[in-house]
Amino acid sequence: MAEADRISLLPFDIIIKILSHLQFKDVVRTSAVAPSFRHLLTLVPSLRLCCHRDRLGDTLDFSTSSDVFSWVERVNRLVSSSRVPLVDFELTLTVAARNFGAQLSPLLPSLFELLLQKGGGLETLYLKLPSRDMVILIHLPYFHALKVLDLNFCHVILPTGFRGFNHLTTLRMHVVQISNDDLNSLIRPSCNLTTLSVFGCVPSSNPLSVNISLPLLRHLDFIIDEYVEKVLVISAPCLEEARFSEAWTDEYDLKLARVILELVTSVPMVSSLELSLNVRKYFSLVALPTFPRLRCLKFPLYINTKDKRTYDALIWLLRSMPFLEELQVLLFAYSSRAAILQRELLVKKHDDLSCLNQTLKTVRIRSEHLGVVMTGITVVKFFMLNAKELKLMKIEYCRGSEIEPRMVEELQKSELTSSDAEVIIKGLTETDYLFGR
Repeated sequence: MAEADRISLLPFDIIIKILSHLQFKDVVRTSAVAPSFRHLLTLVPSLRLCCHRDRLGDTLDFSTSSDVFSWVERVNRLVSSSRVPLVDFELTLTVAARNFGAQLSPLLPSLFELLLQKGGGLETLYLKLPSRDMVILIHLPYFHALKVLDLNFCHVILPTGFRGFNHLTTLRMHVVQISNDDLNSLIRPSCNLTTLSVFGCVPSSNPLSVNISLPLLRHLDFIIDEYVEKVLVISAPCLEEARFSEAWTDEYDLKLARVILELVTSVPMVSSLELSLNVRKYFSLVALPTFPRLRCLKFPLYINTKDKRTYDALIWLLRSMPFLEELQVLLFAYSSRAAILQRELLVKKHDDLSCLNQTLKTVRIRSEHLGVVMTGITVVKFFMLNAKELKLMKIEYCRGSEIEPRMVEELQKSELTSSDAEVIIKGLTETDYLFGR
């Protein structure tokens, strides 16, 4: 029973996966099943450890180096007890005590050495740490079979001479400090990356300058901020989906604009493009190249700006995408007053917008508040006027007030609705709205 009690009091949640689908979660909380669980744990190739403050109780608070050392020792014993090579390893920490990062960093190499000793065939490595100021020395080249690398809130240093992973298919980095050379080594052309997500990477020395040349890349997600000097897609013949974001500011930054425009124009081959940035700032004065394969476009739109550039940016975007089938617009509003964008959209019918006249079938307009949709009703009318083949106009908002009947009445009386178009107005829960369900 002493063995069982020790397992039941482990200061982390354990999730194991068998055959990729069957999950056992939180079994360690029941001491009666602990012996069986301990035996089972030695036979599984996939291990996920989640350490949350509410699981520590009074045993550990990570306030001293001995607490951190004790915790790492328990994790090491857990890993070393495995009788089979570990294929998947995930470590999630949400505890951020003072100096925790500095105390934990020197202890992590021993954990990775254990993972190496378990056959060296690790395929998935996921690390989510509570602070970006950690310095984590990870000997990644030894994990020769690595396929998925997911790093969050950490500082990564790769050994000199690192040449990448030949089997790596997925690389995600969220708020990671890394040098420009190391980042380019991870995405070198010889690797088999199909998914690349770089969100909030902070260079440890020079600004980030990235040339992407990946023959198998299908999904690309990149955020542009003041740390990025250049990012270009040189070659990605299989690229299907791209999502580009900016560190949101209303100020026009010439350097940022250049980086964003060069990046967007380097992906004309994509079928789905999401722009999480202020299109008014970057696309109002520049003609974009044609996107012949683009079928789905998503972007935010400020409807009540007094600046005519918002209207110009919308027209430039639509003109460059002649075969667009689905459009998703996230509406925002600065104020409730009428503005240039609304007047321009209301009065103009654009016969040269072939993407609207020929192929556009679905328009999805989303806004946090129904009042914003009401204020931007001319945006709805614009698409109904120009999209002759429109089949579905879907308006979604975060539920919190009753649907205003006059909105539906105004749509019905506008005489702009295509005879085949269906109009759906739907209130969503906050969760569904935030996660785009």
